[in-house]
Amino acid sequence: MTLDCGEQLESNKIENVKIGNILRINGILNEYQEYKNINIFSYKEYQNNKDIFYKLNIESYEVLGTSNKLILNIRRIIYERIKKLQSYNYLKAFILGDKNDIERNELNNYKTLGIVHLFAISGMHMSLLVEIFNKIIKTKRKEYILLVFLIIYYKLIEAISLLRCIIFYIVKIVNDKMKLNYNNEKIIIISLLILLIIKPNSLFNVGFYYSFIISSGIILFNKKLIDIKSKLLKSIIMSTFIFLISIPVNIYQNYEINLLSIVYNMIFIPLISFIIFPLSIITTILPILDTVLKILLDIMIYISNILKDINILLIFRKINIIYIIIYYFLLFIAIYNYKMIYIFLILLMFH
Repeated sequence: MTLDCGEQLESNKIENVKIGNILRINGILNEYQEYKNINIFSYKEYQNNKDIFYKLNIESYEVLGTSNKLILNIRRIIYERIKKLQSYNYLKAFILGDKNDIERNELNNYKTLGIVHLFAISGMHMSLLVEIFNKIIKTKRKEYILLVFLIIYYKLIEAISLLRCIIFYIVKIVNDKMKLNYNNEKIIIISLLILLIIKPNSLFNVGFYYSFIISSGIILFNKKLIDIKSKLLKSIIMSTFIFLISIPVNIYQNYEINLLSIVYNMIFIPLISFIIFPLSIITTILPILDTVLKILLDIMIYISNILKDINILLIFRKINIIYIIIYYFLLFIAIYNYKMIYIFLILLMFH
């Protein structure tokens, strides 16, 4: 078979190849093993939901040449630019959306703290990029230039959260140009439907749920924070709400939640989103700043090593879809009637 190395390739037998190399591979295709234990993680189902149905046991390979695809060339240029830097593993995560080179124990620390989502390309990161872009580009057609940039970036990393941002942005442009007067809630619903039409398998992607549930919740809840003047109080309330709205997804994914993740998100969200992530972009352009970025990353890792042992972990049973529906129904009521939050929290503790 012939494999384009721009696609995902996991193998210890493939060495000394670059992004974009075209390989001829000899090997044996096998189906993924299916485990019959109830509730155990199914790697076969996980891969099938990404349209991957076989694994290839490689026996030999040869490099046939190099692809001339623009996206692969851009990815290769970025990779070659950052691979020699001290901050390479985190640059690869923040710029190319690949966390595989971050140390496993570091990722486990972030998972325990409830902040691992900050190391994936998310809507929050894209919002920051859009804001920076809007301040730099002043032309009348800047929304179309930005759209082209986002599409190219999506093809570069293939992240669901980024595709959601692109669709949302397109629907918003159409809404403004055609004067449809749709509010953000309607735009998000339309974006969700379009995404499911384009990529139906998104329904099985945890990032899909994080992206839409959290962004939808923030849009709804933001209206309740308009009268709050204190930025600190607003940050605490919003962090608590994001924690509450993401609980079902966290339980489904990890069967546990860390109650202190509310506090930890307040510490790490500004650090990563407004300092480390923007600096990662700048360092990719100006590698001379790599030392500064490495110092900040070391500080972040040091803090996470200390905080990982300070946690209040709650372990949950497998969550039922009926509980999830009731949970979000009560949370929605609690948004508009704060007195209901006590009933809401009591029911949560019972579960």
